[in-house]
Amino acid sequence: MKSILLASASVVAFAGAAAGEVTFGGSATLGYNDTDAASTSGDDKGFYWDLGFDLFFSTKLNDDLEVGAEIGIDLADGDLGISDLDAGGLVLFIRSSTSALYFGDTATAQDTHWVSAGSMSADSFSANDGGTVIRGDVTFGPGEASVSYFITAEELEQLGVGATGTFGNFEVAIAYQEEGSCADCGGDFVANSVLGVSAGTTFAGFTVRLAYAMKTGIGAEEDTDSIGIEASYPIGPITATVYYVMESDENNAYGVNVAYESDLFAVTVNFEDTTDGDEDWSIDGSFDIDLGNFPVRALVGVSDAGEDFYVGAEIPVGDDLDILVTYAEDGDSDSGDEIGDPEYKEGMTAEISMNF
Repeated sequence: MKSILLASASVVAFAGAAAGEVTFGGSATLGYNDTDAASTSGDDKGFYWDLGFDLFFSTKLNDDLEVGAEIGIDLADGDLGISDLDAGGLVLFIRSSTSALYFGDTATAQDTHWVSAGSMSADSFSANDGGTVIRGDVTFGPGEASVSYFITAEELEQLGVGATGTFGNFEVAIAYQEEGSCADCGGDFVANSVLGVSAGTTFAGFTVRLAYAMKTGIGAEEDTDSIGIEASYPIGPITATVYYVMESDENNAYGVNVAYESDLFAVTVNFEDTTDGDEDWSIDGSFDIDLGNFPVRALVGVSDAGEDFYVGAEIPVGDDLDILVTYAEDGDSDSGDEIGDPEYKEGMTAEISMNF
């Protein structure tokens, strides 16, 4: 951590000398949960807390060229001491109006540009989750493109390429990654070679996207591909979205999502028939209650095909302080402390969160 502090200090000094920009922000959470989650993926009951902040440094080298860095630091996580500082999310960059180079905890080229059509199994592009990536971006004519690699102590791993562009009334996305093997590239690294192409357009109020992805098998695996189509249509405050995916080696999948939102009320209904043949559905809703200086947002939801549910209330106290009280139940002991789309903890929870 000393080296990180020294590096940060040098960047601050450099930014100040060049009349650069230094900004920071942070967040803190304090809560209590009364239940050990039935699933092993959950947390233990009791008090929990965390405190962290984000730093951003940048300076202009000329009218168009900017260099900088951003980093997130966890000061405390279930511990009142600050001896175990955890620095993550470090990104160094140099960028202009037409190009950029990023290094660190940044997205891969394929993950940056790929746009799927529904829940496709063959478009398993590598994302960066705990790895180190170097990515270059360039803007050209009707679109932009990127190229990236994962970086380990020894070498570059897995070339990734992605591009998006607008041609007339069509938006096109292309992504590719080569086959690779990497134990130090994070939890979302996928060793397979993957190629994907998708195109979307809007007509008569409908937004439609067609996509194709092909994944090359490794070892005993066979090559697989997916063809998906997705369409959405707004009807006043309601937006309906449907998709259908044809899979070469699994059950075909389809899904329906209907979302309604007004000034006081919001509800989302989701149904999916997945590639493994399982049906899943959920309903998430909220309703705003005006209590003067302390408005309350009531929360209610059912998920995991009706096995899980939650109820609760969220109270904003000013712009930067929120109080959350929830009760959630994991009926089939498989969701842990990630119940519903908001991912609430199982049992009774009271939590205060602050931003500064």
